Amino acid sequence: MNPELSHTVSCTCGTTRFVCDGPPIIVTECYCDSCRKAAAILEALPGAPKVLEPSSGTWFVLHRKDRLRPISGTEYLREHRLTPESSTRRIVATCCNAPMFLDFAQGHWFSVYARRYPPDSVPAIEERTMLRDMPEGFSPPLDARNASRWSIGFMARLFWAWARMGFRTPKQDWVKGSLE
Repeated sequence: MNPELSHTVSCTCGTTRFVCDGPPIIVTECYCDSCRKAAAILEALPGAPKVLEPSSGTWFVLHRKDRLRPISGTEYLREHRLTPESSTRRIVATCCNAPMFLDFAQGHWFSVYARRYPPDSVPAIEERTMLRDMPEGFSPPLDARNASRWSIGFMARLFWAWARMGFRTPKQDWVKGSLE
């Protein structure tokens, strides 16, 4: 892998770290009700960093599951699901209560919380999604594509990444239980 396309992401205290190899699939800011509800819960954890951006969205860098590898601290990873049957889980490093990434169980990607990147290497937002759920009184910045749900381009990039993976969905077993 080209080292220029690899980035180390870490929790706030630096104990839990991952390398993201290769370019991201896409960089998004999500405004869905679930991301905002989860952000409120995760931000309320003792010492947790902010998750929501000032515009009320959650900034993610999407990476293929086969291109995110742990360096240290996986023993601190716990999952949070909004409901027990939810297929989406938010992964938190409990050493400092930093949300690390979102995992859609059937998906082939991880949505890494952009604030886990070093400030000088966090990629710019390419698309804002789920604007139909944006709270009243907020308006999205106009520096990226804005979509009511997900754009065709967003879905095409997810599909193309999956095709390049041979339509596999790698399973990762780093998470050691529930946050609750």
